[in-house]
Amino acid sequence: MGLKEDMMDMGFGEHRTTRALRAVQYSSLEHAIAWLEAHENDPDIDDPIEESGGNVLGSADPEAPAQSAGEGEAAPTPLTEEEKAAKAAEIQARIAERRKIAEEKDKEDAVMREKIRRKEGQSLAEMREKRREDEMKQLAEERRRQKKEDERARKEVLENIKRDREAKLAKKEETPAPTP
Repeated sequence: MGLKEDMMDMGFGEHRTTRALRAVQYSSLEHAIAWLEAHENDPDIDDPIEESGGNVLGSADPEAPAQSAGEGEAAPTPLTEEEKAAKAAEIQARIAERRKIAEEKDKEDAVMREKIRRKEGQSLAEMREKRREDEMKQLAEERRRQKKEDERARKEVLENIKRDREAKLAKKEETPAPTP
């Protein structure tokens, strides 16, 4: 039985298995599983793979293990059914844990976004209130200035009337009264 069948027996999909084995050049089941763990969230992990005439090393048999540089290295021993099941359960547990962590992070991010949204809403309300207060102050200042200006104009008009009366009185006193 080949590495691909072993991984598929563990519950991995065909495309995932093929990608993982190609990525590690069919070196070992453990390396392929480690690669899958590192790339489980890749968006194209389950996309079909275009088949080529051979694997990365040019071998026509994609199930043939890659030859390592050291000739004296022993080939990895195949896993028993219990070891496969244990390895699959371990990987599924890691995946579940990572998903749980990701969900918790998403929840924390959502809470943080909500706090930021509320704070921005409060800031916006405070800015509107400040702008309204500033407009009220400007309006009150404009009214005070207008009132002072009206008072000054009123005094000026009263002064003009007073001068005109005094001028008329002075003119009356200067001109001799007509004799009858």
